[in-house]
Amino acid sequence: MSMQTLFLLLAISSLVIAAGLWFVVIRMDRSSSFLSYSFRSISIPRYKRGLRASYLMFQRMPLLRRKLKSIRVQLTSLYGYDEWILREKSAQIMWGLWITAITVIVFFFWFEQDWISILMLVLVLSIAESLYTDFVIQRGDLQLLQQSIHLFTQIRHAYQRHRMVELAIEEALDQAGPAVRPHLERLYQSQIDPDGDKALLEYDEHAPNRHYRLFARLSRLVSEYGDPIERDRSTYLTGLSMLVSDMQTEHLMRRKLDSLLKGLKMIAVIPILFANPIEQWARSFFPNMNHFYDSQTGWLIHLLVFLCVILCHRLLGELQWRQPRLQPQSSRVPSFQRSEPWKWVNRGVELWISRIPRTSLHRQLHLLREANEARSLLHWYRHRLWNAAALGALALWVCIMLQVVSFQQLKAPEAWLYQDASLSHTEVRWAASGMDHSMNERADRQLRLKEEAAKYRRITLEVLKSASSQEDREQQLQANIREYHPEWSTTSIRNYAKQLLKQGIGWQQPVFWWWQLLLTIVVCVLGYHGPNVLLLFKKKWRLMEMRLEISQFYSIIMLLRSFNKMTSEQLLEWMARSSVCCREALLKCLLHWDSGAEAALQELRKDIPYPDFTRLVNQLELAYDKIPLRLAFDDAEQSWIYEQEMRKQQEEEAVQAKAVWGQWIGFAPMYAIIFLYLVMPLMWLSMKQMTESFVQINQL
Repeated sequence: MSMQTLFLLLAISSLVIAAGLWFVVIRMDRSSSFLSYSFRSISIPRYKRGLRASYLMFQRMPLLRRKLKSIRVQLTSLYGYDEWILREKSAQIMWGLWITAITVIVFFFWFEQDWISILMLVLVLSIAESLYTDFVIQRGDLQLLQQSIHLFTQIRHAYQRHRMVELAIEEALDQAGPAVRPHLERLYQSQIDPDGDKALLEYDEHAPNRHYRLFARLSRLVSEYGDPIERDRSTYLTGLSMLVSDMQTEHLMRRKLDSLLKGLKMIAVIPILFANPIEQWARSFFPNMNHFYDSQTGWLIHLLVFLCVILCHRLLGELQWRQPRLQPQSSRVPSFQRSEPWKWVNRGVELWISRIPRTSLHRQLHLLREANEARSLLHWYRHRLWNAAALGALALWVCIMLQVVSFQQLKAPEAWLYQDASLSHTEVRWAASGMDHSMNERADRQLRLKEEAAKYRRITLEVLKSASSQEDREQQLQANIREYHPEWSTTSIRNYAKQLLKQGIGWQQPVFWWWQLLLTIVVCVLGYHGPNVLLLFKKKWRLMEMRLEISQFYSIIMLLRSFNKMTSEQLLEWMARSSVCCREALLKCLLHWDSGAEAALQELRKDIPYPDFTRLVNQLELAYDKIPLRLAFDDAEQSWIYEQEMRKQQEEEAVQAKAVWGQWIGFAPMYAIIFLYLVMPLMWLSMKQMTESFVQINQL
């Protein structure tokens, strides 16, 4: 069965599977009693019932369960207010991924397929899945942000008319967009709920972003204690203006970054689709390049191109705007980590850690804290050792596969038959007499070629064992060739002897070279230190997130210092509820607050060793036992303006840097395809033919 037929069957079977899955969804909708009771008790459209049933079906599939969970986590900020809508949207994306995968498979059917195409198909399927998911989720995030700006502006105008928070929210609810209406309805319910603290805690769990959490708490505070006036300005209106300004800045930066990076992911992926057509064109018009593409060098080029596409796609994904999200952490230990072999792994990691100097462990722990990596030293070093072992095994597998490819080429009959460089294409000398017109003659011809190749391979290996010097080996091979083909010229016999001698030496080469072992060790070392390099980059981006959160903290302080009953502990609680980067450290400080405020604040300084944040903690300590909150933060407005300007400057610099790096990374696969797949092989062919021409000229 040919590869083309195989891919045709694969495409048809994928369509059949998709249709079968949809049929199963409909059957489950009709037959399942609990689904029938819960779904049909109210009037729900048929397609929604199918999506809900397909969500349960995807959850039962081991291969799709993990992807469904990842999509659900990303959609929680948009549709976390309703479990059914969250399931429907997750199922919609999963069906979209199925359709995208089938489309890619059908597209690949039109090309001639080989093992390279199979790897290419797996690569393109994974990238297409990532592109589709990112497009849907990022579009939803941007739409939510844009409608939120309009919503908060309407609430501000409504509050100026009514001077009542509930009426302002209710009036804005009538004109809210479809993306923000469900969130605003839940926010309105939390404002009118008698148990305000419990309602706010429940709303915080599913609020779309930090702006909504801060707005909900500010609205509840103003409803209960009134709207204090500071410097002839309303605190509530000032807070709304800050939120709108913050969201507008984020919206502009995201739009600018999206316009600069627009289409780069597709540009990085599309060249891989033309790798196989370029190779087939080169093989057709330059037949001597078959040896290059089938050699170890060709394999390495294939591997480098695939790695280049994967790495560029991953880096472009990191350059995209990433909204900080609270990652749910489970305290449940997986069952495989409780097994006996895993305990031995932990003991081995502990033994490895015990041999590391204490100063290095302190530096590693400090780097983990600065990068906000919630892992212990045992978990981190286990991750590093596992990464080194995996990359080392991959490098070892690549080296072994290269040796296998080289050995398979040496076993081919064409490698031991005389190849005349003067011909227009690679052809054995004694096979140039004419064309066979029958299957039997062609089979007899192939059998004769195999026998001739086996005979000359045996002769060459015997010569290599009997003779030691290069000249003796060439003379014995020339004598044997002249014995079997006395009609050949001296030049042909000499060239054929050199060819056989080269193939024989390659046959006797070791299976594993010393440089391949050295390469494997180097890859292991890079895999061991690679996670620390990523931590350094994560630390750099966390500094920008810290700048954003400190600006947000000062905006909270500017609003809350006007309330006379506000304390340092309540202020810390507000900061923890609106924070992502510093959330764990702030919650830990609040947990230890009753045991001693000074000790808790001192521990907070150690957990977040950032100079500007340390200065803010010092002011909190002053407000706790020495001076009022208003006096402790009398310079909050000045600090907020400074942080805002620094944030805008850093974000503009980051956007420009990402745009430059994005262009280089986006076009890197295209350059790799052109130079590694086409230009470099043509240069190799030209140099080889030039060398052979000079040899022939010198022999005249």
